[in-house]
Amino acid sequence: MKKVSYWFLGLLVSYLIFHVLQSRGLGPTWLRWYAKDLIVVPVVFLGAFLAMNEFNKSRHFRRRDVLALVIYTSLLFEWFLPKVGSKYHSDGMDVLMYIIGGLISVCFLPSLNNVNLKIRNVENSLKGSNA
Repeated sequence: MKKVSYWFLGLLVSYLIFHVLQSRGLGPTWLRWYAKDLIVVPVVFLGAFLAMNEFNKSRHFRRRDVLALVIYTSLLFEWFLPKVGSKYHSDGMDVLMYIIGGLISVCFLPSLNNVNLKIRNVENSLKGSNA
């Protein structure tokens, strides 16, 4: 679980650094405009995993969960928000970055599901010893 937390914290700090670079106009253009889009899906995915485990809602994550997050992120940031706010603009390259971020998240799935399995085994053994 600690390893997952460290990955989440590292990605979250990276996201914030990229946000500061973008807002100040620092660094290469591709880094300012696409790095945040690349890591937003893994950040949200790992954050959801940690939150669910914090509230003892162990869950087996699947590829379709990641796919749903990629679709939701793409629709929200590349279709809906550009229609309602002038601050946002639609960019197909952003969608590609969300997809690549989703593929990165899929790489985390086996280790996350193993963590959930271990948590469930510990919970079941604790329940068994209390009965």
